[in-house]
Amino acid sequence: MKAYISEEFKITNIKVANYAEIHPFENTDRWFKSRVSLLAYDEESGKERKSNMYLLIQANDVKEAFENTVEVMKGTMGDYTIPAISESPIMDVFPYFSGEEDELEQMEKFNMLKASKPENEALEIEDAMEFDAEVVAESY
Repeated sequence: MKAYISEEFKITNIKVANYAEIHPFENTDRWFKSRVSLLAYDEESGKERKSNMYLLIQANDVKEAFENTVEVMKGTMGDYTIPAISESPIMDVFPYFSGEEDELEQMEKFNMLKASKPENEALEIEDAMEFDAEVVAESY
C-alpha cells in the first residue's frame, strides 16, 4: 500500500465478499458485480437446478461489464445465464499474493491490467442487430 498512500490511513471495516472470481480488464475504471447462474440438470429428480456465483468484473459501463462477463465465461462447458449486473461500491482492488514464485507472474499481470488507463475516445455506436418481424410480433 505504500506505493499508493503517503500518509497514515485507517482501516475501519473489513467484510468477507462472496465473489467467486475477480477479473480486471484494460482501459477500465469501475467495478461491477455480475451474477452468473450456472444451469445443471439433476438426473434423479429430472429438474433443472441453478446455482449462482458472483464475479467482480472491471468495466466502464454496464454494457461493457456484460461483454466482459461473456468473455470470461467463454470457455465454460455448461449452460449459464447472466441475470444481473450492478455497479459495485468497490473503488479499487489490491490482491494478496504470498510471494511464491508461481504467483509473481499473476501479480505482474494483475498490476499491468490495473495500471492501464481508460481510453476517452468518442466511439460511434453502430446498431447492427437485425430482427425478424414475425418473431418480434409474436413476442408482444
